Amino acid sequence: MVIPPGLNRWFVTRTCQVLDVCEDVADELAMEMTGGQTCSTISSFGLAACNVEYIQRYCPVTCGITSKCLAIQKGGALPLVSVSFHGHLLGSEMYQTLTREGVTYNLGSAFPWHYDDQVTNSLLSMNLSVQAGDVLQSTCGYQSDSRSEGTSFGQETVDEMCIIALGTLRSSTTDPPLMAFGCRGDAWTGQLSPGEDGLQVALGHPASEATLVWRPGPYGSVVSNPSPLRWEPEQETTAPAGGPGAEDAEDLASGAGRACAATPALLAGLVAGAAVC
Repeated sequence: MVIPPGLNRWFVTRTCQVLDVCEDVADELAMEMTGGQTCSTISSFGLAACNVEYIQRYCPVTCGITSKCLAIQKGGALPLVSVSFHGHLLGSEMYQTLTREGVTYNLGSAFPWHYDDQVTNSLLSMNLSVQAGDVLQSTCGYQSDSRSEGTSFGQETVDEMCIIALGTLRSSTTDPPLMAFGCRGDAWTGQLSPGEDGLQVALGHPASEATLVWRPGPYGSVVSNPSPLRWEPEQETTAPAGGPGAEDAEDLASGAGRACAATPALLAGLVAGAAVC
C-alpha cells in the first residue's frame, strides 16, 4: 500500500465488530505470517507446531487453545484504560471511536496529531468497557503534500505506519491471553475534504464507495501484499480538482493494489485492541 504524493488528509480506516470468540486467520494472512503455511497445513505438523506463540496467535482454533487466546470472555467485557496512536512523519490526524447501541464514544482522537508528540491517553475517566458487538472505527490520516513520490508502509521512519492500540484490564489471577479481543471488519482508503470531520469518516466515505478495500485478520494484522476485496483504478473523470489526473491515478491504483510487494506494509493494530494491560 502506498500513500500518494501531494495530498492533504489521505486516510486509511477500518470498521470492525468486536469478537469474544477466537478465529483462525484467513489463509493469505497465515501464509504471510508463518512463512507459507496455512492453519490447515500447520495442523499436519502435529501439536509441536502449536507450541510456537505466533502460531497460536494466528491459528487458535486449529491449535485447540480457544479458551485462553482472548482476555475477553464470552458474553463478558473488558474495562478500557488507554488509547495510543502511532504513525510516522506524514501522520497528521488519528481517530478512534467505539459505538454501542447507537451511541458513539470518541476515544481520545487527535487532530492535529504529531509524530514528535506521541502519548498514551488515559480513558479511565470515561468509565467504558469493550464487549462483543461493539463497533470500532480506527482511522489514521496523512499529509503527503510535501512529497513528490508515493510513500510505502514499512518500518523506516520515512515510510509510514498506522497502529492504534486500546489498553484493557483483565484479572491477574489467570494465565496471560494472547490477545485482549478479536475484531472482524474491512479496511479501506480515501481522502477527507478540508474541514470535514474525521470522526464521521465511515459515513462520508463508506467502504462501499472506496476504490481499494481489504479484510485484515481478526487480531489486527494486514499482509504485506494483500489481495483487495475490491480494487477499481480511478478514472480521469473522477479525479478531484487539483488532484491526480488519469496517469497519476493509474500509478496510484496499481501501486496500492500490489501494496508495494518489495516493501512490507505494516498496518498491525488497525483492529485497535492488541494491548493487554
